[in-house]
Order: sequence, then structure tokens, then C-alpha cells
Amino acid sequence: MADKLLNRFENIIVYSPHYDDAFLSLGGILFKLKGNIKITIVILFGRSSYLNKEVLPYNKSAIVSQIRLQEENINVNRICGKLIVFNNNESFLRGYKMKREGEIRYPSQLIESDYEFREKLEKQVIKILKSDKLKTLHLFPMGIGNHVDHVLVNMIGKKLQHDYYISYYEDQPYVSKHIINYNFFDDYFEEVTPVRVENKIKSILNYKSQYAYEWIGDILRYMSSINGYENLFVERIWTDKNSRFFRY
Repeated sequence: MADKLLNRFENIIVYSPHYDDAFLSLGGILFKLKGNIKITIVILFGRSSYLNKEVLPYNKSAIVSQIRLQEENINVNRICGKLIVFNNNESFLRGYKMKREGEIRYPSQLIESDYEFREKLEKQVIKILKSDKLKTLHLFPMGIGNHVDHVLVNMIGKKLQHDYYISYYEDQPYVSKHIINYNFFDDYFEEVTPVRVENKIKSILNYKSQYAYEWIGDILRYMSSINGYENLFVERIWTDKNSRFFRY
């Protein structure tokens, strides 16, 4: 199925929970599609407090958000794309606390208020979904790693996937840093796309305010391990087999 899915559409919209998620996960594909397809990146949680290994106070969030927006704009401009940002509070600004045990530094369990918040997110997403319904592929995170913000966005994709062309991308760096139950993928069709690794590296290293240098090794090893060839780097898109809107 390599590239067959991507070549069916005139527009691709990537729903990124935070600044950086789209390019960490799909940077190679996004560069590959440059000039051939209209690309839009949608940031769902545009109000951020996370910067260089620490969570800043709420009154510093405007500064942090601006720094992260500038980083995102650089990558979006490189692919000649469009950026849409919704000014929703990320998890730390919604009251979650930083975790420091092991490799998990992010909140990984939904609380009751998140389900109410999801309705707001869904209304924002639906406004975008309605445009060019038959010509647009919408890409949502799979929610691998259980970061609550990613899970919320994934839940919206799952709810709407029977009415729109919706597929999913593997959340980086979570998918490469955590042991995955590979049975998780059994319910999906896979599309593997070879990409230029230099474009992927360029997009990752642009996020200087984050863990870019710590992420890059794990991400590249994962990309080269998928097909088992050391010098072949790929990214994957997955489509739920239960989606009624796709016909293979």
C-alpha cells in the first residue's frame, strides 16, 4: 500500500496535539509531499507551559507558547504549509502535574473534566473536517504512549472516522521509547513510506525548546527498524479496519 493512500487526496490535514507532534511523527512524509499536495497542520493545544525540561507557571505560558509557535512556523514554512492554532490549554495548564518516575514525564490518565473538554475540541475539529470532504485526508495521532492530550485527539478521530477520510500516525517519540503491544496494530491497515532522513532530522532539531537532541536517536532507530534495513528510514500511516468510509 506504500503511498497509495497519500496519493488519493489533494489535501492533507494533520491534527497535532502540541507544537512539534506532527513533524516528530510525520516530518519525513510532510517534506516528501511538499509541492504536490496542500498541507495543513492543526495545533489543538496551542497554549503551552512546557519548556526545556520544566513546567513554567501559568503566567509564563504566553511566552512559552510564542517560542513554540515560532519553532512550528519554521517547519510549516519549510513545507509551504498552512498552520492553524487553537488556543486550548495543554494538560499541565489544565492542572496536571509533571511526572518524573522512569521515562514517563507526562500525564497518562484521563480525568473526568477531560471528557467534557473533549466536546469543545470536537466542535473545533468538525469545523475543519467539513471542508473538501472527499478530497481531504485527515491524520490523527494513534495515542501511543497514553499522553492525555494525544488520547483526547485520538478519541475525536475514532468517533468521526466513519464519516470522513481519517487515518492515524504513530506518536513520536512515544512509540520509539516505550514497549508496544504489537497486537495493537492488528486492527489497522498499514502504509509504509520511505523518507529522506535528512529532512526528518532537520525538522526534529528545529524544536530547540524541547528534548530534540534526546529524541532524535530513538526516533531514527525506530524508523530504520520497521523494515529491518539500517539505511532505509520510513514512516507509517495506519487506517482503522473498522472505518466504513474507506474502501480498499
